Order: sequence, then C-alpha cells, then structure tokens
Amino acid sequence: MKFGASGADSAVHEIWDVERRRIIRRFDDRSARSVFSRDSERLMTASGAEVTLDTGALRRTALGQNPGARMSLSPDGRFVAVLQASGWLELWDGAARERKALIPSDLVPGAARFGQPLGSMAFSDDGSLLAVAVQDDSVQLWDTGAGLPFGKPLTFTGQRIDTLAFDGTTLRTVTGTTVRTLDLSPDRLAAQVCRRAGRDITPEEWRTYIPDAPYRSLC
Repeated sequence: MKFGASGADSAVHEIWDVERRRIIRRFDDRSARSVFSRDSERLMTASGAEVTLDTGALRRTALGQNPGARMSLSPDGRFVAVLQASGWLELWDGAARERKALIPSDLVPGAARFGQPLGSMAFSDDGSLLAVAVQDDSVQLWDTGAGLPFGKPLTFTGQRIDTLAFDGTTLRTVTGTTVRTLDLSPDRLAAQVCRRAGRDITPEEWRTYIPDAPYRSLC
C-alpha cells in the first residue's frame, strides 16, 4: 500500500496488487494509519474508513475520532485495537461498531512512560495478547480477555525495536537483521518475574502478570 498527500487534512490511499504491480483501489481519507485484515479482504483506517478490496465498497465505522491513533486487527477478526496518542487502549469488536473496553497502562497521562514514542503494534495469533513497541526499546503488553495491561513495559533487548510480531505465544522483535524472541506463555512469564524480583511472586503480582492461570509458588 502506498500513501500520497492530498491536502492538509486528508490523504490519498492507494492499494496495490504487488504481484501485478498495479493500483487496485484508491480513496480519500484523513488518516495516514491503516491496517489490512489477515485475509487481505478489507482495509481499515484509524479515522473510520473500511474498504472491501474485491468490490471497493466503502463503509464508515465508529473510529472517526481517531485519525492519528495506532491500530491493529486481531488475526481471528474478533478485535480492533486502537492505541491513542494519550496511551489509552480502545478495544473494539471486529467490525468497529462497539467499543468493548478502555484499558490503561504505564503509557497514560500521569504514568511513568506517558508521551514516549510508540512503534509497531501486533496481536498474538489467538487475539489474547497485544503488544506495542515503546521508546524503541521496550514492549507494553495487554491481556485483551482480562482487559488489563501486563504490568509495566518490558525492556528485554535494550536495543531499538524496528518491528514486532507474534508466533503463537512467542513475541519476536526485529532490530536490523537481528531477531529476538520472548516466550509469553504463563509459566515463562511467571519465571521471569521471579528471577527479576529475586523472590517468590506474590498473589497480587500473579494477578497482574498472569491473570488467566491459578496462583502457585515458583521460586
């Protein structure tokens, strides 16, 4: 997909068939942020446009207030995530008709990481986890089912993150040509918290980081 400017408050979105090397759709929209569904059947923009690629049908969703927000569609089609510049995460149904949750994190006003630059954002394969790169070197995670953040942003590489993606419950980050992995299964998350704290994880910490699994001693 290629974007070209067409005025201060709008952008021309050009959707390309890269195999045939030709434009298949073109439409005006005031947001420069957009995402494809995994099946490549539709494109959705942060300002509320949804284009069906085979027909060119254009529908306006309820996301019209969010032209500068980051967004991601879950692979299973259940969720649309919209991350505002304020750091608040909006979780919508897959058709962007109803907002299901408004979720905080360490990125919202008054929190320690508010205002830091945000980068690539991605859902896990089952839609249960959402990740965004923060300040180029950290990752903020949310549990979409519980509607909670997984604590504070994790700095596990100490280096710039160019992009990130999930493979199951494994998060992969890319820095240049270097790929790093982080296993986000509940047992591995709990073990990491234990090692960093140098003590056993408390029930309160367990509920914050691993809300979907019953508490047990690890250290």
